[in-house]
Amino acid sequence: MGERNQGVKPLSAQHAESGFTLLEILLVIVIVAVTAAMVVPSISLVGMGSVQDEAKRLRLTMRLAMEESQLSGQPLRWLATEHTWSFEVFSLDDGKWSAFEEPPLSTYQLPQGVRIMSVQQAGDFALDMVVEREGADDAPIVGMVLLLPDGTTSQSNVRLEGEGDGDDEVRQLQIRPGPAGIRLKALEP
Repeated sequence: MGERNQGVKPLSAQHAESGFTLLEILLVIVIVAVTAAMVVPSISLVGMGSVQDEAKRLRLTMRLAMEESQLSGQPLRWLATEHTWSFEVFSLDDGKWSAFEEPPLSTYQLPQGVRIMSVQQAGDFALDMVVEREGADDAPIVGMVLLLPDGTTSQSNVRLEGEGDGDDEVRQLQIRPGPAGIRLKALEP
């Protein structure tokens, strides 16, 4: 008689090997759907920075550059083209400007859809400097900001705008001397 029961498995063992339950499958589908809902928007925004985000990035980087100038005792200047910006440091030894290569003060490429429209000097300060860039691209310089070790800056207004697809967002970065001298302002297009 013992031989006859060898091929038959108990009911509980058959149920354990039958596969996934409907509840388990639904739970996996819900987890995948929630994950996809979080990932898809972030994937579609890759490479598309907003003007506000880029203006905030520039404000924070400019503050860091002001501190770097004060701590190192060397003047820095910020150069802007329509689609990039970079910092240069002035060497007191040879009297030349050279590119600042260390992040986050190295050359920065603005994301597609954002551009620097203008850099205007504010107040009575006029910044007339010849810019000689070795090995740099041929993009024209929109403007520059000078950052001195004593905390003085060239008073400037940097205008960033969105371009294309009806993006008419405009931000102005106001740069003035002092600890709270860099402000961000929304402008009408």
